[in-house]
Amino acid sequence: MRIANAIQNSIKMEMKNRGYIQGSGGADLQLHYDLISSYSDNFNNNPNRNSRFFNNDPFFYNNNWQSTDVYKSVLLIELYDIKKKKLVWQASMDLSHARREKRREIMIARAVERIFSTYQKTANQNN
Repeated sequence: MRIANAIQNSIKMEMKNRGYIQGSGGADLQLHYDLISSYSDNFNNNPNRNSRFFNNDPFFYNNNWQSTDVYKSVLLIELYDIKKKKLVWQASMDLSHARREKRREIMIARAVERIFSTYQKTANQNN
């Protein structure tokens, strides 16, 4: 399953649990989400003097570099009031804090559930 589908399905389920229905016209709210991700390499080029490969020979110098891949992702969800043209609610979560699961659909579903835990309103609730 594509990650976008997993996010959309999880958001639809959260909205449905709050009594919101998806309609073709006359909507009160518009939902927007973004998955912001980046990738970088983290290099540690400090020589490890305790390494058995460390030596000061300039010809065979092994600097013992360590490389780490760093993935960063943030899921942002926003709700807009269509009539007032205003942002009603916004929340995000750094997915590096999400509990790692074998299946990313489960991880996304739990992250969306956690994000929506800050949105206390249900459908037909005034203000």
